[in-house]
Amino acid sequence: MTLERAVSHLAARAEVILDREPLIDPSCPSTSDLDLLAFGQVDDLCLQRLHFPEAKAGLLMIDLVWLPTKTLYDPESFAVPPMVWSLIGC
Repeated sequence: MTLERAVSHLAARAEVILDREPLIDPSCPSTSDLDLLAFGQVDDLCLQRLHFPEAKAGLLMIDLVWLPTKTLYDPESFAVPPMVWSLIGC
């Protein structure tokens, strides 16, 4: 699955989709998952794992973090504990 296919799948529900760069972690190239951050109509931080059949890799996993779209317009509300701490694993 390409990034484009993942974005196409999520586009109806997400207003903004961000990916990790580099897309494939160079220290673990055999790990075939995508890490995405999506802003959409959710009430709070929401973690999701998606599974897609993939011809070459067998099963591709996407780790997805959903954040409310409203945080795009009010970054101060997003950048306070515990929201930021939960994202960085503290």
